[in-house]
This record gives sequence, structure tokens and C-alpha cells, in this order.
Amino acid sequence: LVNNYFVYQPINDINVGHFDELYGSLVESISKLKEASSQHKPDIAIALHELAAELPISPSEYSTRFYMDVAPILVDQLAVRIDELVIETQIAPTTEEEEEEENSSSEESRLEASLREDSELQSAEKATQADGERKVTLVTREHMSIR
Repeated sequence: LVNNYFVYQPINDINVGHFDELYGSLVESISKLKEASSQHKPDIAIALHELAAELPISPSEYSTRFYMDVAPILVDQLAVRIDELVIETQIAPTTEEEEEEENSSSEESRLEASLREDSELQSAEKATQADGERKVTLVTREHMSIR
């Protein structure tokens, strides 16, 4: 999109300014992709593919008319689509994030239950030791899997 800009049009202040705007908009849109969720990668690929499909095939079609009329519209369409994907990411948590939250909360619950069991075992051991019996500690897989 930017490589052929000055091939078929003169280098002057107006064209340089227009090129700078077009290039800046394109770079700004693409830099926002970092904010999009990984679940939107297929949508991003489709948006970029749609942009590429609208580009001229022949180098001679990269004319002044293309750069003044068509290219800004294509870049704006890409910017709108990327903004939509970024906003979707910011508004709704991804299913991966929701699953991680559920897993971490259930893991926290298991950890709390395990700690309560340990506390109860220690209390029982103290009571047993008070009677002069020998201390025996039972370690189960559940106790060993605490992270």
C-alpha cells in the first residue's frame, strides 16, 4: 500500500502530507492489534485479507485516484474493524479468562479445604500426643498437589 505511493505521482508538499496521513492511520490501526484478544485472531486475519483483496494487482493501478479516493477508505475500514475487535476484547472477558478465574477460585477453595483438614489433623495429633502416643503423619496425594 505504501511502497508504490510516489511511483505514479509527483513528490510535493500535498502528496507528502497525504502520504503521511495515510501511513500514520495504517500504522496506528495495526499497532492496536496488540490490544485485541487472541480469540479474535481469525477476525483480524479476515480484516487484513479483505484489505489486501481490495488492493490493486497491477502496479499501474496505484494511481493518484487510488491513493486519494480508494486507499483512505480502505484504511478507515480496517481501522473501524480493528477498533471493534479491541472494544469487544475490553468489554467482555474472553472464555479463557473466565475459565482461568473459575479454575483459580475452585483451586483456592480446594486449598482452603486442604488447609482446614491439615489444621484439624494437627489438632487431633496434639490431642493424641498429649496421651503419650506416637505421632504418625498421613500424607495423601491431595496434600502433595498443593501449588
